[in-house]
Formats: sequence, C-alpha cells, structure tokens
Amino acid sequence: RRFTSITHPDDRPLGEAAYHRLLEAREATDACFDRRYLRADGTIVWTQVTSRLHRGDDGEPRYFLTHVEDISERREAARRVEDLATLLGTAEGLAHIGSWSHDPQNHTITRSEEIHRIFGTTAESFPPTFEGYLALIHPEDRDAVRDAFRRSREPQRAPFESRHRIRRQNDGETRYVY
Repeated sequence: RRFTSITHPDDRPLGEAAYHRLLEAREATDACFDRRYLRADGTIVWTQVTSRLHRGDDGEPRYFLTHVEDISERREAARRVEDLATLLGTAEGLAHIGSWSHDPQNHTITRSEEIHRIFGTTAESFPPTFEGYLALIHPEDRDAVRDAFRRSREPQRAPFESRHRIRRQNDGETRYVY
C-alpha cells in the first residue's frame, strides 16, 4: 500500500512537491511539513512528516528516511488556544478592558488589541517595550507607574496596580486607566 492512498487528497501535492524538490536539489536533504492522513475508519490524523534524502557517494539518491509524528492533539490544543484568544478579545472589546504581559527576559510587552484601541495606537506605532508604554503615560504620572511596575517585579511580587492618566497617541486625548 502506498502513502498516497492514505494521504488526505488535499495534501498529496504538498508531499509530492517536497519529495521532488529534494530529488532535484543537490544541496537540500531535509523536508518537514504537516500532513493529514486518513485512518481506515475515514477519520483524519494530523502528522508532522520529516524526511531526509540519503545519497550515495556518487550523489545519486539512495533512499528516504522518514519520520511521521502524530500531532493531532497538538493541533487541537492550538485551535482551542486560538478560540480562547478570540473569545478573550471579544470580551475585552465589550468591556473596554485591555490586557498586557511583560517578558522580563526580552524586555518586551505583549498587548491585546483592546489596549491599542484604548491607547489610540497600532502595533507599529507602539513599541512593545515598557518604555514604549511609559511614553504614553501622562508625564506627571510616569514616576508612580514606574514605581508600581518595579514593585511588581520584586521577590514578594506586589500586583501591578496603578490608576493613572494616559495620552492617546492618535488624538492626544487624556484618559484615566486602571
């Protein structure tokens, strides 16, 4: 039985193209892609296929060594995370509440779409750093916000709580946020 007989029809061209690229390219030896296979009962199993083309001393293809890993659960978990992120975004928009998180290793901030609406920014105009955030804080409130942030990073980890003013980037309007 050939792999094409159990490969989802929509994924057959992907796998065939990858194998042909390996056969035609002298320097490429590996291919990795996601592919669906059909079980005997007709259900779909998602896999990650990794293939390596082994060539002989003369450079001619000898055989493929292929590893197929079932990633169905991983893909389902990723889908659930996407669904929850969409749901959270909808709830934030309805409540006009934004969220953000700070990565201390990279000194970056990840913001929700609602944060951009509240601050009148876009992802491009709002640097993903705490300094980028501080730039939007009313100048008279920056020290207090900086202190609250510093306390939240101390070993006892006080929650980051701060009621302060911001200046929206797109229209200059001053707003209070908590």
